[in-house]
Amino acid sequence: MTFDPTVTMGNLLAGLALLVSLGTTVFAWIATRRSNVEARFQQVDKRFKEGSDRMDRHEGRIARVEQSVQSLPSKDDLHQIELTLANVAGTMQRMEAVMEGNQMIMTRLENVVTRHEEHLLSK
Repeated sequence: MTFDPTVTMGNLLAGLALLVSLGTTVFAWIATRRSNVEARFQQVDKRFKEGSDRMDRHEGRIARVEQSVQSLPSKDDLHQIELTLANVAGTMQRMEAVMEGNQMIMTRLENVVTRHEEHLLSK
């Protein structure tokens, strides 16, 4: 066996070319994977931003609803209003009775005045 420096150098260059080719392939695969991952992360970030904005809008709407509900009358307030309306209804009935009595008195007075007028006109 003889030592041929050109064959060894050729094998070495072929091996080196193979290693460079494999390294380039691995680098390209990693670089494309990374760009796909970054694109996916951008899509996920966009969706998170949209979800966050939607949650902020919902939070504002919920705060407005809570404020509206807090300003509504409570059970005790409604009960007090009901009692007051019952008192008003009772007062109105009493006023109606008084007004009926006054109407009856006015009718009798009109009858008396009419008789007086007739008596005075007839003489």
